[in-house]
Amino acid sequence: MGIIKKEDFALITFPGVMLYNLIYKLFCHISLIEIKNVEFFAHNYPSGYVEHENPKNIIQSLIIFILPFIFLSFVSILIFSVTYIFKLNIILKIILIWLGMSIAVQSFPDSNVISEIKKNAIKLSEKNFLGYLLYPFYAIFTLFHLLSILGFYILYAVFIYFLVTPEIIISLFI
Repeated sequence: MGIIKKEDFALITFPGVMLYNLIYKLFCHISLIEIKNVEFFAHNYPSGYVEHENPKNIIQSLIIFILPFIFLSFVSILIFSVTYIFKLNIILKIILIWLGMSIAVQSFPDSNVISEIKKNAIKLSEKNFLGYLLYPFYAIFTLFHLLSILGFYILYAVFIYFLVTPEIIISLFI
């Protein structure tokens, strides 16, 4: 993560780490992929993981590798929307913004999952041309992971927050 060690960043954003692993596990169940071991949170690297059998087809791969990112981004949008729509006391608002930010920054797959995406893309593209669908996701997540050193995940969370609360941006230009 750059200035902050990965372990400390995971500790600050622990709700996002735990929710990511819970959702990843849920999508494994939905796609009928056997789970071998789960660690929802640990103060080391990786900060949590879901160990599972390899996906057998493109649908399973897309479900477990891509949907957690989309789902958690949507959850962040919902949380940020609550802080924007409802009149909340400042403490609750700060807690919800922190929760939304921690979920948004942890919505990205870690390097281990990115590596699994690549392995599955290679394996599945040998059997079926649909396996090539994983390559763009591998490229995008690899780029995001490299940019995380520069704080990209935090910028992503801030972008989602401002997407939901446009008055803040508008007021800067008026």
